[in-house]
Amino acid sequence: MHRGDELTVRQGDEVVIVDVGPIEQKARRNSRAWAPARVARVVTEPRRRPVALLVWSHSQPEPRTFAQVEEAVQAAGGRIDWNRPFDAHSSVAKAVRDLWPISNERQAR
Repeated sequence: MHRGDELTVRQGDEVVIVDVGPIEQKARRNSRAWAPARVARVVTEPRRRPVALLVWSHSQPEPRTFAQVEEAVQAAGGRIDWNRPFDAHSSVAKAVRDLWPISNERQAR
């Protein structure tokens, strides 16, 4: 995580990790995106970047592309803003979960 992300990413949140490479690099359309994971804990220590410990409640399904995530978000009427999370109960969050049906089935239980 980057400094300041600990103000947005909190324990219990659901996150989708997107491979972007070096710090400050933007996601590309073919960047891999991983199934939603739950934030188990956010660790902050002086003089270090914050770290989020993630838990997947299922075996890791195949990644999707960032383009697929972006298209799902747009189809649900949203847009990606890296500084503002989606409400977990929104149609946009459901559209993203639907990219990985296994994670969505477990989420509904």
